[in-house]
Amino acid sequence: MEWVYYVIIFLLCMTGSFIVCMLYRHQVRKELNLINNILDRAFLDEISETTYDESMLSALEVKLHQYLSMRALSKKSLIEEKEKIKTLISDISHQSKTPLSNILLYAQLLEELPIEEPGKEYIRQINVQSGNLIF
Repeated sequence: MEWVYYVIIFLLCMTGSFIVCMLYRHQVRKELNLINNILDRAFLDEISETTYDESMLSALEVKLHQYLSMRALSKKSLIEEKEKIKTLISDISHQSKTPLSNILLYAQLLEELPIEEPGKEYIRQINVQSGNLIF
């Protein structure tokens, strides 16, 4: 008869263990769903700090929000830098084409003059190199 008590205690322990495991599993699933929701909002750039407690999940959400804010600022800065570089290159291109056009024009005028052979070769090289630079 004593073995019945052992079986009952064993069954109660197994049932308790099962309930604890199921509660733990439910808690883990709940936290994973919260993390999934945070990441979904992050992909849509709608991340904001929704929980203000001392949990690891709240700390993760705050750090993700900080990271995305820094990334957005960095992206904005990068776009501004690209625009500055584009403007600079456009300005340099414009500023260099005018003198090159003048050099090319003068070289073409020099070709029309009666100049001896070594000078003609230099003028031809000026024309070729100026054309390359304009291109």
